[in-house]
Amino acid sequence: MEKKAGASNMAETPRNALCPCGSGKKYKKCCMNKQQEREIKRVRQRRFFDQKYELSQMVQRFLDESLSYDEREAVNRTFRRMIEQKDHREELKVFETLWRFFLNRYPNGLRGVEWFQQEKGRRLSPELKEMLDRWVRLVPRLVQFVDLHDEGGVAVDRLTGEKLLMPYCETLEVVRPWGGMFAFLEPFDGGYYVCGVSSIVDPKGVERAEENIRVLLTQTDWPYEKVAVEHFLDIVDAGYPPRADDVQEERTRWTYEYECQEAAEAMRKLASIGRAHIDHDDGEKVEGSWCTNVYHYVGVISPKPIHVFELGGSLSAHRSRLVLSTEEEGTAEQLVSLLQAFGYSPKERKRGTEAVLRRKGIENVSLHIDSDPDSPPWVATMAGLDVQMEKALHTPLEKWNGKTPHEMAREGRVQEVDEWLKEYEFHLFNMQERANLPVLIGVNPIRSRYGLPPSPFSSSHRLSDLWKMKWMGPERTETLLIRAEWEGMYFTDDALAFYNEVIVSGEKEAKEACWAVVLLVCEYMTGRTFSSWEDVGEEDWKQCIVDQIPSRWSSFSWEVVSRALDMLLEWADWLDRRYGTNHRTVIGAVLEEVRSELEHCFALLDEWRGENGKGDEELMAWQLARLFGLPISLSVGFSFFRVKRVEQGKAVLDWLAHNRTVTWDIPKRAEPHLLPGMYIVAATDRNGKLDDLARVYPPSFSPYVEPWLQALQEWPDKVEKERAAFQERLLASLSRLLRRP
Repeated sequence: MEKKAGASNMAETPRNALCPCGSGKKYKKCCMNKQQEREIKRVRQRRFFDQKYELSQMVQRFLDESLSYDEREAVNRTFRRMIEQKDHREELKVFETLWRFFLNRYPNGLRGVEWFQQEKGRRLSPELKEMLDRWVRLVPRLVQFVDLHDEGGVAVDRLTGEKLLMPYCETLEVVRPWGGMFAFLEPFDGGYYVCGVSSIVDPKGVERAEENIRVLLTQTDWPYEKVAVEHFLDIVDAGYPPRADDVQEERTRWTYEYECQEAAEAMRKLASIGRAHIDHDDGEKVEGSWCTNVYHYVGVISPKPIHVFELGGSLSAHRSRLVLSTEEEGTAEQLVSLLQAFGYSPKERKRGTEAVLRRKGIENVSLHIDSDPDSPPWVATMAGLDVQMEKALHTPLEKWNGKTPHEMAREGRVQEVDEWLKEYEFHLFNMQERANLPVLIGVNPIRSRYGLPPSPFSSSHRLSDLWKMKWMGPERTETLLIRAEWEGMYFTDDALAFYNEVIVSGEKEAKEACWAVVLLVCEYMTGRTFSSWEDVGEEDWKQCIVDQIPSRWSSFSWEVVSRALDMLLEWADWLDRRYGTNHRTVIGAVLEEVRSELEHCFALLDEWRGENGKGDEELMAWQLARLFGLPISLSVGFSFFRVKRVEQGKAVLDWLAHNRTVTWDIPKRAEPHLLPGMYIVAATDRNGKLDDLARVYPPSFSPYVEPWLQALQEWPDKVEKERAAFQERLLASLSRLLRRP
């Protein structure tokens, strides 16, 4: 179990050492007693399972001895006949022993455990007699996991609402997110354990089982206890997914053959912009695939981006012959258009069609992942799963009349999206388990995106960033990377359309300024609750400018920043023309107020920041650690300062959150740019002595300083408290990986 890994880690801790939990207390006065309690509990649990095995063997022998061969065969035939009519007869075979013990009524009218109790119960030891009494009283319950506990999973009874702790054990090694079961649950030592066997079904399966129970209660007018026992197999069967209609439909595969001079070189040019992926190239003949999408996966464990190619057909080139085979209509037109943009003149020589059979309603997605040799091999699998998750958000679903989960969320139908995400999380967990991933990705970044509460089964920290390639320009030969999560957002199409118009000019400086603006605004809007440009007001633009620009553009020169600010005004003007808004006037007023302050901020960094950029690099590392939730300590400390006054080569600053003032010597060339009221993030020693500047914010940043202060203050304690938990998560992941066959 996952908790065993962490427990064994603590067991090695000396009594007088600091406790690994991060409390700051000695181990003997903190978790040592808890560790002893856990050890005692594990011993009791082991004894409990030994007794379960012993009692089940006794019941089995009793039934074998009490029934003749013909009677035993009749019981077996009855079970096979009962499951023969069920949709999931193969899955139900594992319940045969449970059925003979707890469900089948023998000629004397008693179930197996009742018959054994009547005949042998008085001769049992007190412990086994107590267990047998529990078994006789057990009634199946429909439960669904809704939370995690240090000791196991928390399940809720779907009929009564009661919450039950189900500890990790040999019958529950992992808790599958939002999964459930209809099973006999035996209470013991404050928890509930599966008695016999069970089958975990997905959230939809839990709903189907509950609906089946309620229908049976209405139809039979029986009490729940009788329905649960008499219709146990029916209810379990209802929880399994409906058998897919193996209906196939005919689709068309097109094959195009073109005459194209230097076809191999043409295919290499397509690959240079991500439109083709090359599998084989011997200098003369090139073989590979046409790409419909390209993603860049940046993971916390991967030192380099991993490229994921979504393939839309095969592509090969030899001499003057280029062949495309695809099931996606319109691909040929895109290919010809791109080749022409690169200066080629492809001529179609042959076209063929072929009927292929595909499962109805199933879209086939083929991915090729270029893994990084410096990354663990399973990181490529994580990249593929991340891409599939993003694609699922934008896949039309029949149950929503062709709308996607993303569209449903944007329309405010978040409850339905919440249920869909629970279902997806369940299956995502299973896919990762089958792939033997030691680190699990979750859905909480997506839940946060749509304003949904976090899932207790997923980490709150991000493990990756996913970027998607866009082909831009009049001929779609230029590439641009955007975050995959921006897909379908109200601002994305406008940002890309504006960028597309700017790059037509062909000026490199304009394109760079436009990209900086697009990235800045899209990043800012992603974290807001706006649904259209009409929702964005003056205060929002001001925060974007005075908070985000010093944070995100600190490595830019003022010349670059100034061009980007002018480009921001152009975009505002573009939005106003399209939507009738007033953003140009609003942003112009904000810039009139703060532009001079911003210029001083960037000039101060240029004149005062160390040449090695140590402070900036350390702060970026800290921000990355915060993003991914890594409890990593820094080699230097960071603090926030507010400039009180500047006098004779000295700066007097308030050391925020320390209730102290400090004095720094100022380089002469930097003094004209240091304004009272400025905010400075700097690397310092414990006495506030300056090591290097990292960020400089204008005086107008004042309303937005609090979150920064809080994060910097909490970080040292957070590192100490979370380091042990982080190590335990890694140990648990490794333990889970090693347990798998």
